[in-house]
Amino acid sequence: MKYNTKKEGVSHDKDLFTHMPKALQTMALIEQRAKTRFLEIKSSIERGETTLEEVKRQRGLI
Repeated sequence: MKYNTKKEGVSHDKDLFTHMPKALQTMALIEQRAKTRFLEIKSSIERGETTLEEVKRQRGLI
């Protein structure tokens, strides 16, 4: 299921999304943004542009 807003350019089931409680809408948007960011990082690592260690350092995890 995709819950992105139109601002992010991904289609979603607007009727379902608008009938969700506001807290659930917010949670779904956060989840989708996290997934998008994860895929960007994963792709960057696969292309050799960065390493997992560099990403961890940038996020303050190591």
